Formats: sequence, C-alpha cells, structure tokens
Amino acid sequence: MEARKFNPNDHLIQLKGKDYLQVMWRLVWFREDKPLWAITTQMIAHDTEAKHCIFKAEILDENGLVKSTGTGSESIKDFGDYIEKAETKAVGRALAMLGYGTQFAPELDEGDRIVDSPTPAKPDPERAQYLKAIAASGIDARLIDASCMKRYKKPLEKLTTEQLAEVAVLMAQSGAENAGA
Repeated sequence: MEARKFNPNDHLIQLKGKDYLQVMWRLVWFREDKPLWAITTQMIAHDTEAKHCIFKAEILDENGLVKSTGTGSESIKDFGDYIEKAETKAVGRALAMLGYGTQFAPELDEGDRIVDSPTPAKPDPERAQYLKAIAASGIDARLIDASCMKRYKKPLEKLTTEQLAEVAVLMAQSGAENAGA
C-alpha cells in the first residue's frame, strides 16, 4: 500500500478567521518533500532589557546552498517564550518563502503594504472530484456558497477536502430528495 502524500488542507486551523497552516505542519510537509535539505537558525539580536529577540533561519539544499531565508522577531509583551517564538517565526517564514504554506501564512500578510504573492496550492484530484460533483448537483452556486458560509464560516473554495466531501454528500442527498418529491 502506497503511503499517502502530505496534504496541507488536512491540517489547517482557523486563525483570525483565515486558514492557517502551523509551522509544525509546514515542517512535516517540508521534511517529507526534501528529506536531504537542512534548516539552520541563528539569533541575530537579543535585547535582554526589553526582552526582544530576532532570529534568522536559512534553508539549505543537499549541497549546502541557501535556498531560502526568513527572520522572526518577538517580545515578551506578546509571547512569554519570546525567544522560542522568534525562532519558530523565522523558520515558518523561510518555509513560506519556498512555498510551504504560503497560501495559509498570515505572517506574510503585510496588511495594506502588499509585498508577497502567495502561491496557489498544488492541484488535488480528490478535491477537484468533489467540486465537480457539487457543480453537477444543479444547485445555484450562490446558494451553495451561502450554505458553506453558514455551516463552515468560509466559502466553498476555502473548504478542506474533507469538508468538500461532506458538501458533495449533502448535495447528492438533496438531489435525491428533490428527485423523489
């Protein structure tokens, strides 16, 4: 039996009303995808009086070439373990720069100062199958989207694969009930 490939959609959480892929899951995805690559971190600043820290993370390929870098800063006023949090942020940003979680990475959301273009998720054939089944239900797309917003608090295109499966079943059931009416 073939091992199932990592699917980031299976590990999303809601953070401030948006999908978010935690750094720990980005690491799992990265390690599965690039087992010979390395991640190094370095504290580049630490103000012990203000209790503020900045870390830099580098991702290196199997030949030791730097493929991505990221920095993360944190202070004690925002997070008790600010040193560890700054390191995690740096790793998360370096991974996001390689595309691991960019579509789910609010730390790259610069608010009104847009500086990043998130990459789209890789096509998922299972997801596409569910979307095709939902579209074939004949129910108005606006009604489906409104139903998804009510049930999942997000539109159809933002649903996880599992949520799409649920919607496809509901649409099929709705079509069967309407056919029997």
